Amino acid sequence: MATADEAWAWLAAPVEKLRAGVVERPGESWQQRREDLRTELAAATRDSVADELLTWLDELSDSDRTAIVDSDDLAGHVYQWLTRQLPPEQQPAAPPAPAAAYDETAWYAHLAQNGRQWNGTGESWGPFREWFLYYAADAGFTTPATQLLDYLQPMAAADRVTTLGQYGVTIQAPAPAEPAPEVTAQQLMADVVAENPEFAEIPEERRIELTKMLLAEMESQS
Repeated sequence: MATADEAWAWLAAPVEKLRAGVVERPGESWQQRREDLRTELAAATRDSVADELLTWLDELSDSDRTAIVDSDDLAGHVYQWLTRQLPPEQQPAAPPAPAAAYDETAWYAHLAQNGRQWNGTGESWGPFREWFLYYAADAGFTTPATQLLDYLQPMAAADRVTTLGQYGVTIQAPAPAEPAPEVTAQQLMADVVAENPEFAEIPEERRIELTKMLLAEMESQS
C-alpha cells in the first residue's frame, strides 16, 4: 500500500469536491454523492485505497456517514481513516499528550458512569454525543470528552462499542420491547362488569358477543 502522504495526495482533491457538493447541494442523496466521489477517485488514482474508502463509507450507518460527510472536518476524518489502514510500522507517531488540566481519575470515573448511557446504535450516537458533551463540560471535562468523541466519530457503531470497552465502558444494548398482553373478550367483559354491576344481568353469551364486537372496533381504530 502507498504511504499516507502518497495516498492523501490522491484523495485530497476528491474529498474536497465531496465536501463542496454537500455545501452546494445539501439535499442530495448518498447514492448520487457516492457516484460523484467514485468518478473523482477513478480520475485521481487506480490504487486500491480508492475502493477501500468507498467501502468504508458504504458500511457506516446512515447517521454516522451523514455526520462525517456533513462535517466541516471531513478531510480530517478521512485522513484519520487513512492512517488506520497503514501497517503498524507506518503508523504516524502519536503527538505528545498535553499536560492534563483536569483530574484524570475523576474523568475516567465520569466516563465510566456516563458513557454507558449510549445504547450502542448509530441512530442514537448524535443525541448521545450532545448530551455527553454537555455534562462533561459541566463537570470540567470538555477537553478529554471532545478528544475522545472526535476519535470515535468516524468509526462504525460496533467499533465505538469496542473502543469504549477498552476504557472500561460497557455498553448495554436496549432490551427488546415486550409485546403488549393480549386482551380476551372474557377479560374485557369482566372489567366492564366490575365497573358497571348492572351489566351482570345481561346473559353471559350476549355479553361476550358484545365484547367481541367492541374488541373488533378497537382493533380497526388502532
